[in-house]
Amino acid sequence: MIPTELLAQIERWEGFRSRPYPDDRWADITRKSVGFGTLALSEDEVITREEARWRAVCHLAQCERDLTSAFSPTEIHLIGPVRRACCIAMIYQMGLGGFRRFARMIGALKRGEWALASAEALNSTWARRQSPKRAEEIAAMLATGEWGGLFG
Repeated sequence: MIPTELLAQIERWEGFRSRPYPDDRWADITRKSVGFGTLALSEDEVITREEARWRAVCHLAQCERDLTSAFSPTEIHLIGPVRRACCIAMIYQMGLGGFRRFARMIGALKRGEWALASAEALNSTWARRQSPKRAEEIAAMLATGEWGGLFG
């Protein structure tokens, strides 16, 4: 189940665009994103906010399934719903492969070392150059286990 707080954060972080736009998250630069940062189906597609929200929810559900390849059910329970949502948000933005590059952060989460997990999230190009504001918010939520941003 995707928390409504997570969907609201994704909508705020990604912003809404009804028409396809270039997105550097795709390795193939011919791909474009639309809506709240999901893959555009065609170059000329135009979508509504409702369609974009539906696509975001579907993508978040896939990201949640992907998370189970990085954490056991016991570990997912240990990290709690907010930290789980942070991991899902990171997978949403950078894909499972990108998320797995945060091996030290993932290890710290598995051990319950919240401050270290937060620090490891910030010790990255993602936090320094690519998405500093989003990374700061996610790192704060990893440290506290509480919703930040709109919900703090």
